[in-house]
Amino acid sequence: MKAVRPKFPTVLVRAAALVGLLLLVALVVVVVRGLPESIGPAPGREQPNAADKSDQAAFAPGMAPQRANTAEKADRSDAGKAPRPLLGAFSPVLPPFEVVSADTFKSNDHQFKLAGVEGPPRNAVCVDADGGLWACGLYARAALNNALKDRRVACASARPEPGEEPGAVCTINGGNLAGILVGLGWLRPVDGEQAFVQVMEEARSQKRGMWNGDWHIRS
Repeated sequence: MKAVRPKFPTVLVRAAALVGLLLLVALVVVVVRGLPESIGPAPGREQPNAADKSDQAAFAPGMAPQRANTAEKADRSDAGKAPRPLLGAFSPVLPPFEVVSADTFKSNDHQFKLAGVEGPPRNAVCVDADGGLWACGLYARAALNNALKDRRVACASARPEPGEEPGAVCTINGGNLAGILVGLGWLRPVDGEQAFVQVMEEARSQKRGMWNGDWHIRS
């Protein structure tokens, strides 16, 4: 004789399946409630806003390898007054920019030499505080390039001293470009120029930029 399997009513089968589904949902709810309420940032900790970065965030030469003692930024929109009397009003200077040297750049075939300051020659090689050689001309050009990048640039002609080439006073987002670069150690006032002396001394004491070798240019 064949064994007879007991038959369960369809209603009971469906009820058992529903109960099993409810138990599974309840288990998922318990597990979820046991997780942290948020996987985002900790309460009260603000996230960095890329649009709210300091205007000086790129002034150290990020396009060249990082040099020791140059990481400190000098966010100084008041880094000194204009080194020379101006011959005209400030006018916007538009990109693209071509960096010629640490203190000179071009825009639309017009060249701007920052007045009252000087930097290392374009391809200069320097000796650092430990006696090592480094491409200071490249680093200084990278600093100027990064300062100009994505910022509002305006320049005005400065009155030259007798026998001196015409120069320009330029600003980036309202801050004096030459003064900022002096504060970072990539430029310094020319002999007899009193502008930016204070920020230069600060850069020297912190051994920023070219001061990480006391401006020892080998070639």
